[in-house]
Amino acid sequence: MKKKISLIILALLFFVLISYGQNTSYQYLDTLVTNYIKELQSQNIDTICVYKDYCVGCVYSIKDKADRCAYSSIFIPTYILWINQGKTFLSKKDNCFDYSTIEIDSTALWKIFFKNQKRLKKEKVKFFEYVVYENKKKEVYSIMADHSQHHDFEMIIKGKSIVMKFDEFNLQKQSDAEYNINYEHNKNLKGKMIVDELEKLTQEIEKRKLLEKNRR
Repeated sequence: MKKKISLIILALLFFVLISYGQNTSYQYLDTLVTNYIKELQSQNIDTICVYKDYCVGCVYSIKDKADRCAYSSIFIPTYILWINQGKTFLSKKDNCFDYSTIEIDSTALWKIFFKNQKRLKKEKVKFFEYVVYENKKKEVYSIMADHSQHHDFEMIIKGKSIVMKFDEFNLQKQSDAEYNINYEHNKNLKGKMIVDELEKLTQEIEKRKLLEKNRR
């Protein structure tokens, strides 16, 4: 009996370890990214950017069988950039893979950030809102989208963070017949300039397939 119980315990332990190793949730991904940042900071790296480019409610189609992964919840490609001895390096993590580290030219990105650092601390992205006049009274309503692309970034400078989250729906000028009264505000945010630069950088890296991947 004792032998059977021992075998059952070992089997359960093995199952737990395997399950943990194959954790593909975005919560576990956040833990991996947090630990990666701590490791960078332990090396006295104090200028770090984390960029997440993902879609809520979208289904990713993966053609290469080797890249297939039964990820859970939201699939979130996450890019980590940092400055070390005047050079910028980039790596990436997602729900399924860890990626290599490469050196990149990101002069424009850091120039935008450091020039507008104080302003960025105060910036807020506004929801898609539109105006309706009901009985000669002005009413303002908000719209949210179930499925939308998101661009989030966090700048970590000497342990202090600036976080901005952009939902592409809030950046639209209009939806159907409704005009977004916050369109100009959102479009002219300095944070939007940073997102545009990050998107340009990462798209070029993906297009040229500069990062090598390893299944976690």
